[in-house]
Amino acid sequence: MMTITPDHTEAINKVLTEETDKKNETRERLPNKAFDSEYMTEWVREVRYLADKGIRYTFVRKTPNYNIKQYKYTKTPELFVALADFYYQVRNEKDWNRFNKAITDSVSLPPEVASALAKDEDLKHGGSVG
Repeated sequence: MMTITPDHTEAINKVLTEETDKKNETRERLPNKAFDSEYMTEWVREVRYLADKGIRYTFVRKTPNYNIKQYKYTKTPELFVALADFYYQVRNEKDWNRFNKAITDSVSLPPEVASALAKDEDLKHGGSVG
């Protein structure tokens, strides 16, 4: 196990200070409009996913023309990790749906099997058999 000495601490602080200075230098050269401090989404599914991850929106506003809710979030590393995971799942769902459609389009089921599957799918989504 490595012991952190005052020399290590000093070296770490120096690196962190240099990195901060570089970031500040870059920001000074760019106009203030270059960075938006909030992330915005209109997708309710995304809002629910972030809420499940413990990330709450900062505020909500409605668009003037179409009255659509826009959810604003403060940009944090946790937000972007959650968003990366969310969109990874969305992409996998789309790939799975395309694959599943290709398979079902290429296979024709007997009518009684197709009917049973349709009833089963209806039950999964809150329907009733009858």
